[in-house]
Amino acid sequence: MLTQEEKWCFDLLGYFVVRNAVPKADVELMKAQMFAWSEWDEADFKPPMRINAPEGKPWWVYNMHYGHEAFQRLILNPEILRVVTALTWNHPRVFDVVANICYPNADGLELHGGHKGWFRSPHHQYQVANDEVFASFFNLSVSLVD
Repeated sequence: MLTQEEKWCFDLLGYFVVRNAVPKADVELMKAQMFAWSEWDEADFKPPMRINAPEGKPWWVYNMHYGHEAFQRLILNPEILRVVTALTWNHPRVFDVVANICYPNADGLELHGGHKGWFRSPHHQYQVANDEVFASFFNLSVSLVD
């Protein structure tokens, strides 16, 4: 169930922020693991994990929940599931699971509001009717820094 403020922000802005949804201990574990992984060679990752590290772009690791238990807990986090199940009317589907390290000089990552067109239009991926929000596609992001 979304709060009225969450519904309002999502409808007006296309996103909202849920603070302190992830325990600080897990955030620290995930940050440490991300920095450790960023030092690995591509061949060190066992499928289905993989990386994408183009020059000047954010560093990405895919399917990180297969590589560390803190990321597994993130997938089943009760506060995140509250939002996901509310937006999808209890029919969530995972499209892609990715983590990234984005430095200030990296290009190509929008942190709020989801995709800027691309193959999805953020203006046509959700509906509001009878005080209910339904989203068929959305980008759920968890920031490990504030």
